Amino acid sequence: MDYKNLTVQKKIATVFSVIGLVMVAFALFLLQELNKVEAEVINFTDSTVPSVLSAEELYFEMNAYRRNQYAALNYETKDALGFLTILSKQENDIKAELAAYEATVITEHERRIFDRVKNSWKTYTTQLKDFNSLVSNQEIKQAQKELVNSFILFENVGAALDGLVQINIGFVANNRTAIMHSVDNVTTATKVSFSALIVFMIFVTFFLARQICRPLHLVVEQSKAIAAGDLTFELRREEIGNDELGALADANIEMQYQLRTLIENTISAVTQLSVEVKEMNDSSEKPFSDMTTSSDITVVAAAIDDIKTAIDEPKRESIKLNSIVEIMGNIAEETHTFATNVASEAAVLDKQNARFEMIVTEAHALASHTQLSTKKAITFIESLQENMTYKNIEQSRIKLSQLANTLQTFLSYFKV
Repeated sequence: MDYKNLTVQKKIATVFSVIGLVMVAFALFLLQELNKVEAEVINFTDSTVPSVLSAEELYFEMNAYRRNQYAALNYETKDALGFLTILSKQENDIKAELAAYEATVITEHERRIFDRVKNSWKTYTTQLKDFNSLVSNQEIKQAQKELVNSFILFENVGAALDGLVQINIGFVANNRTAIMHSVDNVTTATKVSFSALIVFMIFVTFFLARQICRPLHLVVEQSKAIAAGDLTFELRREEIGNDELGALADANIEMQYQLRTLIENTISAVTQLSVEVKEMNDSSEKPFSDMTTSSDITVVAAAIDDIKTAIDEPKRESIKLNSIVEIMGNIAEETHTFATNVASEAAVLDKQNARFEMIVTEAHALASHTQLSTKKAITFIESLQENMTYKNIEQSRIKLSQLANTLQTFLSYFKV
């Protein structure tokens, strides 16, 4: 699976896992180098130092053995026997130390030097094999003569021991060099490893930032473009993986598409509404009197004339009065309906057309006047019908004149 398609959680976990593996590798490398240092130190403490001490001890024991031989020549028989016992013991100790040291010899060069020491000592002891018996027999002069004659042999032993000591000192120097080299390697490895780890972590930081921050930056740019009203912004979706940020980018793209669709639909609706408003404005310029048919107005006027001339026919005129009431109610209802429709259109347009708003105001005023005049006329006609008798015809004529005036006022609202 491509890394950029991993989830953010897995991306971070992967990065830290790689860092952990690098640190483990670094720790193993340091451990290996430290093991080398440990091996060098152990070799120094368990082999080199004991070898040097053993060589020094051999040197000391052999010199002490030679001194005790000279000392034995100066004691009487009783005391000399004690020295002879010491000499025998020292000789055995030297043999044991030579055997112990031989077990630690590793290199061929050291073997050659040790063999030289061993052979020189063997030659020396062979030359003085009768020394103890001569001393015990009080043949001091002969013993002294043999001891003097062995001086060259003992010098050879000393020279061989010096070589053995020097080679052990060389071992110490070599061990010191090896230990310092190992320490230097550890130090250098630590510096290089830490530097490499720091460089790797910087690289990982930028890599992780690019994998997370770069897609997030692209999504933010798209969001800013949408907020600024730019719905044509194209998000480079191929640069974003199929992780959480990819899902966010897909949601932003879908939101941008839905907003663009909504705005296009809104523009279409507003355009259509503008056309309808224009048609309504054109129609509103026609005489408002067209809302009522000329036939209705003619009927009302004729009815008024008939009432004036035929007041003596109460029953027939009562029927005409009822017709007038019905027609006036129809006119009032039509006027109210028109005012209501105009108000509804104004609410849809949010009163953006000032002229249309003026028409709405006039329509409301007309509807109010019409309803008020109609109520007065109906009340008046009903009262006239109840009181229309031959005795009060004159009063009815006066009231009828008042009704005519009211109707004239009513009809004046419908003049062009």
